Amino acid sequence: RQHFVHYSTITASTMLNYTVYGNKFGSAVTFPDPLSRFGDEVNEGLMVHSKAVARQDTAGWLRHCNVKGGGDGFCRIGFPWPDGAEERGETKDADGWKYNCYLNPKIDDFWVPKLEKAMAKYSHLLQGK
Repeated sequence: RQHFVHYSTITASTMLNYTVYGNKFGSAVTFPDPLSRFGDEVNEGLMVHSKAVARQDTAGWLRHCNVKGGGDGFCRIGFPWPDGAEERGETKDADGWKYNCYLNPKIDDFWVPKLEKAMAKYSHLLQGK
């Protein structure tokens, strides 16, 4: 399952250094970037975050992520909050794993089916491999 991660908007003009930006847009123009806008996630695209976790970041995860192991420190492994857990005051599951991230239901309910449908068009290419 994926969880929601947010990113800052990066555009061609936000990547410009101060001098080049000033020459292009003048000193009266300030951020937010005059060319930035919110994207249309239905028709333009969506970035789903995935990342590698360095070995040293997972060291001690049993101790950091589970209250039965002490629950001390910062857990870098994702344990998503189930629906309604916060309202009920729950901070961990029955096995002691501490919740520390949120699911984005639109990923599972909207985007994954679209991706699976699009990939099915090419499934014949995988036959016999």
